[in-house]
Amino acid sequence: MASPGNSNSERVYNFTDNEAGKSGVRYYRLKVVDRDNTFVYSPVRPVVFNDEIKWQVYPNPSNGNYSLMYQLDQNEILNVKVYDVNGKLVKQVNLTGNGFVQNAQVDLRASRFSAGVYLLLAEAGERKYSTRLIKK
Repeated sequence: MASPGNSNSERVYNFTDNEAGKSGVRYYRLKVVDRDNTFVYSPVRPVVFNDEIKWQVYPNPSNGNYSLMYQLDQNEILNVKVYDVNGKLVKQVNLTGNGFVQNAQVDLRASRFSAGVYLLLAEAGERKYSTRLIKK
C-alpha cells in the first residue's frame, strides 16, 4: 500500500490474507518504507487460525526421537509422561508455554528404551492428549 505522505498522527493500515483453509499460527509484520527507500520492520505478531492448535507427535513410528507439537498460554505448564507397555512411568518432563506453537523433543533412543509400544500422556489443566508411540 502506498504511503499517503508524512503525518504527525497515527495511520491505520489493514491487510486481508485471502488464502483459504488457514490453520495454526501465522506470523505477520509490516515493512515500513520511507520516501528515501529506507525501511524498518514492525514487531512480529502471531495470529491464530481455527482457535486452537491440535497437539500432535511425529514421526510415529520412529527410531525413538519424536517431536511433540503443542501450544499453551504463556507460563502454562504441560506435564508430559511416557509409560511402557506394562504401565511403568519411564520418562517425565514439564514444559512451559510461551503463547506460540512449540516443539519439544521426546527422546526414547537410549538403549534402556526397548523397541515396542509406549503411551505418551500430555496434560495442561483440563486439556489432555494421549497417543501411542511406536519405537522401531
